[in-house]
Amino acid sequence: MPDQDTEKVENNIAKPRAGTAENAPASGKRGMRSSRSLQFWLFCALLGLALLGMALTQATKGGGSLYWLGVLWIYALFSLARAWMRAREQHDSVWSEIHLHFFHWLGALVALHIVFLLERNDIMTRDAASDASLLVLALSSYLAGLHFERLFVLIGIVLAIMAVAGAFVEQYTLWIVAVPASLVAAWLFFKSKLSHTAT
Repeated sequence: MPDQDTEKVENNIAKPRAGTAENAPASGKRGMRSSRSLQFWLFCALLGLALLGMALTQATKGGGSLYWLGVLWIYALFSLARAWMRAREQHDSVWSEIHLHFFHWLGALVALHIVFLLERNDIMTRDAASDASLLVLALSSYLAGLHFERLFVLIGIVLAIMAVAGAFVEQYTLWIVAVPASLVAAWLFFKSKLSHTAT
């Protein structure tokens, strides 16, 4: 009898442990889905800033150079924050993780200020400075996507399409190019995250 009681106690102890082990993968998958959903909406927000910049560039006579500078700061802070979070999660040195991000976006900021210097000295017009600022942001985003955050690749491509289209099409026609390009980029990003979640 004591042996049977001992077996019952061991079985009762083992059952919750098995259930907990089975629930762990499910909770992990839910966490991954929520994380990828957050990444998608962050991507849409960053893309929305680009579309808003296009609208402001068209609406203001002085172009959107200062706005693109603000967007660059937001992109840089987002990139640095993501690098800092990864360093904390992996228990790595924060500086070793973020220093490449820091110098990458610092170079982009220096390039933008050179554009502003050329504008102030009447070497570039305001419209040309705005277009150049957009191109600097597009290239910086694309390169950041290749080396740091993949979502910046699509954002850089959309910004480049906006810059090229703005030079050759009318203002209202530009929306016909930029909006579909943004929707396709969002769809591609969502599809890539969906495929990662499925695997």
